[in-house]
Amino acid sequence: MSNLPPLVKYASWQEYQEHYKKQLCRAKILTSDGIRVHFGEQKFWHAFCERDKKGKKDKFSFDRASYIDWIRPTLEQSGATLWQGWNKDKQIHEAHRRVSVVYRGFIVVIELTLKQGKNLKANFITAFYDKKGDAVAKIQKAPLWTAEECIKYLLDGKKGDKK
Repeated sequence: MSNLPPLVKYASWQEYQEHYKKQLCRAKILTSDGIRVHFGEQKFWHAFCERDKKGKKDKFSFDRASYIDWIRPTLEQSGATLWQGWNKDKQIHEAHRRVSVVYRGFIVVIELTLKQGKNLKANFITAFYDKKGDAVAKIQKAPLWTAEECIKYLLDGKKGDKK
């Protein structure tokens, strides 16, 4: 996927936040397989901040935010390989977390839930460009994501095996 939009360049985090609200929070975005993705305003900081040396994630990253317009096409990309996401607190892959990777290692993570029966909906978790390739290499070792397994996982009460 090489037809991604140009990087976004603003002078302030407030401009990026407004862009996020306008282009993602207020938009109707569907994955290539028809799952609606919701963007909470509170996820802005999680997606576009970096961790300091002590592990605190509170420094806005202009570099990370410059890829903001790559989120939508990553989610909409048809034929993408999808992997289960990693829950670092539980140390397991979880079938209700889905990871997409595109052009040169741009990563988008969403978390899925059920709405009315067996219909999936998603919430945006984070997105970032993996410059070193370390994260992509780890992701590609994860189990593949399928809607069927995700629905079963959610219906069974989110039981997972350690991996």
